[in-house]
Amino acid sequence: MAVTLTPRALQRVEEQQREHLARLAAQAAHYVATPDPSTPGGWIVRNPKVPYRIELVNDQGQCTCRHYRLWDRCKHAALVSQQTTSAAHTHP
Repeated sequence: MAVTLTPRALQRVEEQQREHLARLAAQAAHYVATPDPSTPGGWIVRNPKVPYRIELVNDQGQCTCRHYRLWDRCKHAALVSQQTTSAAHTHP
């Protein structure tokens, strides 16, 4: 049996995905994301209070942290995604 999603249902799914991403990014609000000079499109994400520990997020949004490896979702990748999305909206 095929399921057809209405435009309203698709809109709700997108809203839930944005909310989930925002919650993950909020968990990393105190983290700093900077472009990775050695990886095109990559980012270095770190907690300023723990400078020796970093996570790397590539241009595909994949992170080196354990949460990403286990669940395909993490606060580091969410922070980078939100940061790059907001930058794209403010700089046409």
